[in-house]
Amino acid sequence: MIDLACEPSHPFDVIITHSFSRFFRDSMLFEIYARRLKKAGLDLVSMTQEVGDDPTSQLIRKVVVLFDEYSSQENAKHRSGFTAGRHSSESRCSKGNSACRGTN
Repeated sequence: MIDLACEPSHPFDVIITHSFSRFFRDSMLFEIYARRLKKAGLDLVSMTQEVGDDPTSQLIRKVVVLFDEYSSQENAKHRSGFTAGRHSSESRCSKGNSACRGTN
């Protein structure tokens, strides 16, 4: 879609995303593509994170994107820990461990 948007035929003028974190979770890639779109004359708009286009708004957007990346990494840590713990608990209980009686 980005390649199509940046073509000389310029089929549309704006890309709308629910939030900046849905566009990219990596702040570096976000900035690369946001600048590419800007250079091609396209606007990138977040439905839930409204910012302007002045220098202060650009700074706010970058902080929001960095925080979104951090939040995504933290969430991934908690999900992988939960999954690993759940599987190890299931394997102990499946062997008939007396501590697991009543939990199956």
